[in-house]
Formats: sequence, C-alpha cells, structure tokens
Amino acid sequence: MKKLTSLTSLMLLSGLMLAATFTASAQNACSKHVDDKEVEIKVINKTGKPMTVNWVDFECKEEKLDQQVAPDETFAGLSGNGHVFRVREVGTNKLLQEIVVNSSKPVTTVSAPANRAAARPAGSPAPPAPSGNVATNFPIAAGTSLKRGMKYTSPSGNHFLVFADDGNVVVATTRGDGFVWGLNQVSSSFSQSARVEVTPEGRLAVYDAKGKAIWTSTGNPDANAKLNLTFGGALQLVSATGEILWASDGNISPVTSVIVKANVKPCQADAVWSKCIEIPDPKITIRGTKLVGDSAMNAVANVYTELTKRFKPTYPRGTFDGFLVYMTNGEPGSQLDTIKELQTFGQNGMGSNSRNLVRGGANYNLLWIEEQMICKAGVRTVNEDYPDKADYTLRTYDQVIHEFGHAIDQRYKLGQRIQNTFPGSAPGEDFAWAIQRWFGSPGGASPPNQEALMKEIFTSRATFSCEGLKP
Repeated sequence: MKKLTSLTSLMLLSGLMLAATFTASAQNACSKHVDDKEVEIKVINKTGKPMTVNWVDFECKEEKLDQQVAPDETFAGLSGNGHVFRVREVGTNKLLQEIVVNSSKPVTTVSAPANRAAARPAGSPAPPAPSGNVATNFPIAAGTSLKRGMKYTSPSGNHFLVFADDGNVVVATTRGDGFVWGLNQVSSSFSQSARVEVTPEGRLAVYDAKGKAIWTSTGNPDANAKLNLTFGGALQLVSATGEILWASDGNISPVTSVIVKANVKPCQADAVWSKCIEIPDPKITIRGTKLVGDSAMNAVANVYTELTKRFKPTYPRGTFDGFLVYMTNGEPGSQLDTIKELQTFGQNGMGSNSRNLVRGGANYNLLWIEEQMICKAGVRTVNEDYPDKADYTLRTYDQVIHEFGHAIDQRYKLGQRIQNTFPGSAPGEDFAWAIQRWFGSPGGASPPNQEALMKEIFTSRATFSCEGLKP
C-alpha cells in the first residue's frame, strides 16, 4: 500500500516526490475548498499497469508524482472534500480517471484505461449495426450514429470525439490526447456500449447490444438538433434556432459572438499604448501595444460590454466609468518592466522576468490582460522563459473575465461579502473563478451560496464564442 501522511501537503514534498508542475489541457475539475474536514481516501489500481495519482491544485495545475502505484496496490492518504486528483498510466501519461474527493465515497477503484480495447467474450453476440446514417464529421444531425473507433475532429481542430473500442465515448484534445469528457463519468455501464447515436428526436444516446439505453442526454429534445463540439471541448446539442439543449459541461447559457464590430469609439493613443478604443457605457478605455491585434481588442470590448450590461440595478454599471484596460501581446519582461501602468503589479517575487510568468492582474483602477491568453492554447513567452512551467492549456476568455472579476470585487467593495461566501484560503480568487464559470470560461456550476451571489450581481449568464476569432 502506498501511504502518504497528507495528500493536501503534496507540494511540500517536492524534494522527495514531485518531479514537475504542469497544466493539463481542458480538464473538467480543479480543487476547491469545500470544508475543513479531512478525508482518508484510497485509490485501488486494477488497471494491470503502474499508475500515478496526481493532485490538481486550486489554479487547475496538476502536480506530477514520481511515486508509482503498482497493479493491485492501493494509494492512500488524507485530503479534503472538493480536492481533485487525476490518475494517469505510467509511460503513456494517459488520463485514466479524474477523482473529486467526497467523504461519502472515500474509496475509488480504477479499472483499465478508457482507450484500451476490451476483448469481447468468446461466443458473445457482435454489437448491432448502427441504425440510420453514419456520421462523418461535425455537426452531427439527428438520426445519425457514430462509427466505432473513428475520431470526429471539432471545427476548431482543438478536440475530437471517439466511440472507443472499450465502449467509452470520449472527448479529448488533439494535442496530447488530453481527456476532457467521457461516458464513464456519467454511466458505470459504459463498457456495455454497442451503439452511440443522435436519436431521431434529438438526444445523444448510448445503447447496449440488446438495444437497451445505457445513457441518454437530458434537456428538451429537438428533431432538428445537431451535435457539435465547441472550441473549448464541450459537446452540445444545438437546436435549429441556436438554443443549447444539452451540454457535456452543463453550460447551456446563450453563446455570444464577439467577432461583430463592437460599439466603441477611438481615443487618444501614445508612444507605449499605440492603440486605444473606448466603450461608451460604462466608459471603459482599452489600450493596447502595437503587437496587440485589433480583433482581440474588439473581442475584449464586446465581452466587457455584454458582461456589464448584465449588472443588476443594485450594481450600477456606471460604477465602472473611468476604468482602464491594458493589453499586451508577448513583449518580454524587460520591456514590460519599463511600462509604468504595469509596475503596480510588482515582480511577484519571482525575479526580473516574472511578468513573463504572471502576465496579468487587476486592481480598483485598471486591469492588465495578455492576448496570448485569448482563444489560444498555450502562452508562448511563458513557455520560452519558463520551460518547467510550460502552459499548454486551451484558453477561451479565462483571463479576460477573471481579472474583471477582481475589479468587480474592488469597485463594488465586496470584500466582506466574498469572505463570507468563499471560505477558502483565497476567497478573492475563488470569487473570480465563480464569475468565470458564470460566463462560461470555463463553464460549470458553483455551490448554491455562490450561485446566489452571482444571481444577485447579474441578470443572466452568457458564454462568449471563440469561433471565427483570429487574434
């Protein structure tokens, strides 16, 4: 049995166990502080191969362990409710399972990896042939089945969907085959899958060899619906009118395009900030260096326009009049250090080039965001200057919304309210993450008390599309 005294203190064991820190692409969960309970967890290896059990921190970074769990051995230790671990196969680094710690289920058994073919018992009947048409690419219309083993690549090229040989239905990233979503997360009977189709009435459904439904999507069916795979890796059933009927990440809020011309007017540029536009209501000025693309500035203007117009009357958007947004795009830290507007964020204690790692921030008066983090996979400068912290996470508007969340905190003086609602060690960060979830970057639900605060601040949700954006 592999035994740790405390899994929540894994980062303190760097001299003994931690080989490197890396950010996994487009995973579903990050560790959260739910309560102060300690939970003794056990992870049993029934895969037939060595595996590692890696903690995912509160910023979604995965701590890679050298310590291996051999077949039929158990990894055990203490953690907290809401903490997340990813189990990976040694050698291939393939994700076998993602575990969210829950005191009601402290023991997890990890079976064979999702992409390993399961042999069909001798004499068992072959799965029935797919009914109706067989899909060839996205979007996939109602009355169409998936071909087993075929990779269906998303329109953006970032992800693919596959009906695997072992019966699992998996969404993964095209770069590194990083797991995003799988049928095994919603059905324990996934290995019995024999047919996967978008049904004639417009649901995604999985059937066994006898034609019995193993799992079907929720939401209202629509015979005109089509299955799509988004830029961010979410499967969605979308109606003919654009309504999201079901989504694998649970986010069915309306999708807003940001490539349309934003309602802005030009403003005075200068030698450092050679580009300048202004949102009229609230009056927010967006400045960019010469490396920042016009399309990226336009997208940010649209995001902040849509976000602020959803403020409830008790949170008047005029509170943001005079706010400043600064955008950069890959300038080296030595150059960023000379820009006075960014000096307010300091060096973060990480050396003369630390702004190459931080790449953003916010306070009451302004925020700083980086075009490399808008609708792209990876942050080029970070990867070059900090190879041990290479970031290949697929971003949508994560940073754009996150930093604005910090500004909302300060502009509306929500400090005590946030402390009461987010009891963890970093309530301000947790608040910004809740706003990211509210606006689909990435999507997902928050605990009821956090959702209540979001509903107090905003009239509605929205998700901002990266499709068609070429920053």
